[in-house]
Amino acid sequence: MKTLILTWILIVFKITSFGQNVDYVNILKQYQTYDTIKYSLPDFTYQSDKSIELIDFKHKYKIDSIAGNGDEFERQIRLLKWVNNTFKHNGNTPLPSKLNADTLATIGQKSGVHCGGLAIILNTVYLSMGFKSRFITCLNNDTTFNDPHTLTIVFSKKYKKWILFDPTYCAYFVGDQNIPLSIEDIRSRLTNNLNIKLNNEFHLNSVTTSANSSEHYLQYIARNMFRFISPIKNEFNWDMDCLDYVHLIPKGYRLGSMPLGKVIIEGCSNIYCIDNQKQFWE
Repeated sequence: MKTLILTWILIVFKITSFGQNVDYVNILKQYQTYDTIKYSLPDFTYQSDKSIELIDFKHKYKIDSIAGNGDEFERQIRLLKWVNNTFKHNGNTPLPSKLNADTLATIGQKSGVHCGGLAIILNTVYLSMGFKSRFITCLNNDTTFNDPHTLTIVFSKKYKKWILFDPTYCAYFVGDQNIPLSIEDIRSRLTNNLNIKLNNEFHLNSVTTSANSSEHYLQYIARNMFRFISPIKNEFNWDMDCLDYVHLIPKGYRLGSMPLGKVIIEGCSNIYCIDNQKQFWE
């Protein structure tokens, strides 16, 4: 697997392209640890690939054929590339609150969808293949919902961990010996001044990017590796106004008055805020 090796000089790694000069890696270092308290949470669930909705979705888009042969990771990469090449990115397209992956796919082929829409499409593609998958909203340390980025994670039986895939940029990361990285891995390597590698196929919206664009992307990822939101139920149909989710924050950080481990009800959504990363990635 060819990769583009990007060495980060993290001590002087500053973000200047977002309107301010901020060392986001240093912020991650200040909040590097998590707690080990076990919170009472509902289990994350993943719709079976035997469900009619996912079977129909898989047949409609010939996902089996796209995945092809080879090992699990090779098939997951082919599906990542297919989503990136088939569905357009458009950050300005409003989406209906009640949606499913087929609706998103139709919009994505016409006018395009934002990063969250692409992450949900890839999430559903993986679920239809029997891979456990979630979409993850990644945020910075700002207490407002400020310019997040949404990615897809899929559990790898081969590597025994969650692997991060970004369908917006056709991106994933690998570390030593070209082993693919999870969000946990990426955050840890950032805070410990370790190198990571970005795949050669990286590009936005099927357009090859320059080295500067790659650097901008890496900065953007570092910025949004502070806290994470993940839905509890992962399935074909979504009601974004009534989405139950878990919000992972680092130890010592507080999100307003939200108590740790307690369910907060907003409208018809249940929110659990925790600082136990092991429990979040189970």
